[in-house]
Amino acid sequence: MKADKVTLVEIKYPRADREKQTSFLLVWQDWLKETDERICISTELCNSPEEEPTILVQGIFRGLPEEALEIISPLIALGGARYRLKYLPFKEALSAFNLS
Repeated sequence: MKADKVTLVEIKYPRADREKQTSFLLVWQDWLKETDERICISTELCNSPEEEPTILVQGIFRGLPEEALEIISPLIALGGARYRLKYLPFKEALSAFNLS
């Protein structure tokens, strides 16, 4: 299925300590088993001495933002997440990953 427009998905958990990261990974593993095939996302757990620990999820959903929100709701349910859903042309989505 070709999509002219897609939903950019970005989720960030700033100050994600080990407990939050562990909880997120448990949810992530269950979520992957049943997730919609129209979503393509990746997750990064950042533990750097220079920066605060963070969970970052970025990807593209081939559908509307309302549908994307329903699909990612388990990933943002832990509390403390910032997220952004933006409906835009596919080519723009590829260069738009920048959650500040």
